Amino acid sequence: MRLERLSILLNKFNKRKKGFTLLELIISIALVAVFIIPIGNIVLGTVKINRAGENKQQAGIKLQEAMENIKSMDLPLKTGEENAVTLGDNIYIAKVDDKNYKVYAGSDYEENHISIEGTIKLKESEDEGLSIGDSPVSGILYYNRKDNTLGIGESGSNNTLEKAITKVDSIVSGKTSGSEADINIDASGKIQIHKVGTELTYSISSNDGIVIFLGQTGEEKKLKINIQNLSEIKVPIYIYNCDGVSSRNDIEIGNYKGEVNIVSGFSSKSIFKEKNFQVDLKARKDGNVVETSSFVVNK
Repeated sequence: MRLERLSILLNKFNKRKKGFTLLELIISIALVAVFIIPIGNIVLGTVKINRAGENKQQAGIKLQEAMENIKSMDLPLKTGEENAVTLGDNIYIAKVDDKNYKVYAGSDYEENHISIEGTIKLKESEDEGLSIGDSPVSGILYYNRKDNTLGIGESGSNNTLEKAITKVDSIVSGKTSGSEADINIDASGKIQIHKVGTELTYSISSNDGIVIFLGQTGEEKKLKINIQNLSEIKVPIYIYNCDGVSSRNDIEIGNYKGEVNIVSGFSSKSIFKEKNFQVDLKARKDGNVVETSSFVVNK
């Protein structure tokens, strides 16, 4: 009898040692999942946040570099530079039209790197009125007071005072010693500019006006101008002193016949209008916008 009871107890004990039941196993897995999944999500979220922070930091550096380069560059772009200006590592700018430029990544851009793209737009001026810089001119006299050299050139039709002054070096020819010039306007209004003491004479295609460009300061030797106007056209002659505000006293008027309109007293600020460019840039990585930057550049 005792042996039978002992056998029964041992059998019950052995049955309990076989392991967890299916229900116990399911409950255990559920309890583990309750704790593990949130921890995993926290870890993954932290990794994503850190990676996004790194991307944002890299994008900020790239945008800052592009911004500094845009601020230091000459706008509008010069002829020949419209598709060849670099703003940084594999970042380029190209002209779309006279008022718009695009910023883009080069062909060797790698997908896993930060790329910069965007637009540069010339903002419309709030002042729609014409300035003296918009005045048409067709001829130019260049006198360098430092080395006493004189040159003559034709600015071409449809050119303004601002444009003529901006590209004076490419317009003027015959920069040789001399400090006296004749301006002759015949009865039909045709203008000729002659460099006294030489055979250099320029016939100007239109009678819009003439700009006298006074170059570097030196001994302040004055340019002597002899004027003869046989027409009824009061041709304007603009005196531009690159050092600041110019006056009629900056030149010496020699022989004078007829009427002309000598315009002086204006400064560089009144000629060259300030140009404002709106710049909008985006930094992308893997096709997603990481950071943006918008600012205005005054030129």
